[in-house]
Amino acid sequence: GSSGSSGIDKKLTTLADLFRPPIDLMHKGSFETAKECGQMQNKWLMINIQNVQDFACQCLNRDVWSNEAVKNIIREHFIFWQVYHDSEEGQRYIQFYKLGDFPYVSILDPRTGQKLVEWHQLDVSSFLDQVTGFLGEHGQLDGLSSSSGPSSG
Repeated sequence: GSSGSSGIDKKLTTLADLFRPPIDLMHKGSFETAKECGQMQNKWLMINIQNVQDFACQCLNRDVWSNEAVKNIIREHFIFWQVYHDSEEGQRYIQFYKLGDFPYVSILDPRTGQKLVEWHQLDVSSFLDQVTGFLGEHGQLDGLSSSSGPSSG
């Protein structure tokens, strides 16, 4: 989709584009519908709570979520849900999961809502390291990972 912008706000829109949320990755819906999608598609839930006042959050949009390798991993293994911390959904999430620090990215089990990991300092390489580590440890959501025996947990 192309938008016919008049060029007056050119610099502004370029800046806004830089820090724009990854619309193409994001689940468009509530936390509940994101969980349902995760269950139906056998994908983990990746949560990103954005704080507009926190520049590091903006940098996630600019640097991490725009990276092709990152996008591919997220599309393949995760339902990606991003909300602003001051939205109603964001507030509910923050209270429930006792969120303290930004930037905030976590991975949840969509069946139980259990938080499995939480990250605060992310650039592209550390994200890829940590997310491949997570997938190596937890495998696919359907639990058909051959490496793991019966787990208690």
